[in-house]
Amino acid sequence: MSKRTCEVITMTPLLDANVVMPGLQLKLEYLNPSLSIKHRALPPAIFEYAEKRGNTTKLRVVILTSGTAGISVAWAARRLGCEAVLLMPESAKQSVINYASQLGADIQCHPHGHLESILQNTQSYQTHSSSISSRTSH
Repeated sequence: MSKRTCEVITMTPLLDANVVMPGLQLKLEYLNPSLSIKHRALPPAIFEYAEKRGNTTKLRVVILTSGTAGISVAWAARRLGCEAVLLMPESAKQSVINYASQLGADIQCHPHGHLESILQNTQSYQTHSSSISSRTSH
């Protein structure tokens, strides 16, 4: 694992909650750099893939998501200087859409039933660059 990838992996802050139960610690995932619970999994994988390719400027990361995974992908893409395309259901939370947009992601909202077929037809996303395609669930 490269130094750049290791910089992305962070220790999730813990909060002692002994008042609730002795020895209980709460993981504060929202304090990860991307503010997402998916931060420790997705950005390192994207960074590893990008490092193997060598050139991230033509990399496009496409993900089918409705929330935190998309935020982590958008965060990683911004750090790498590449494109993130988030295929989201029309029912996605506006706060998630807004934050991912602020991170520079291309947000494409579709009716829920059409998302899987759109992801399967990734040809449209691979016309001029390398792509990583994935689907996630809550």
